[in-house]
Amino acid sequence: QSSINEQNFCEKLEELGLPERKTFCLHFPNYIPEKYLRDYIRRIFDGDGSVSVIYKGKARGMTDIAGHPNFLKELKSAMEKVLPINIVFYQNSKNCAHLKINR
Repeated sequence: QSSINEQNFCEKLEELGLPERKTFCLHFPNYIPEKYLRDYIRRIFDGDGSVSVIYKGKARGMTDIAGHPNFLKELKSAMEKVLPINIVFYQNSKNCAHLKINR
């Protein structure tokens, strides 16, 4: 009989390449086939991003995503290769940054 406990589960995740506190060591994967790149990027925004639409005020269609600076710089580069949009990188601190995309 096998059992799963928190320690076993965490060890197995690390063996599979998912380290503890992944936010601080995450890099954009370079093994995703180009035909799936848009889908992968969309899923990042589904999980960590936000979309704001302000009609009478100012911008219509602003997107923001927060994360580790290394990952976001690599994400920005990948997005600029496949999408003709303006992406601005803001670094708030050593471990936190934002990408902002305005329409």
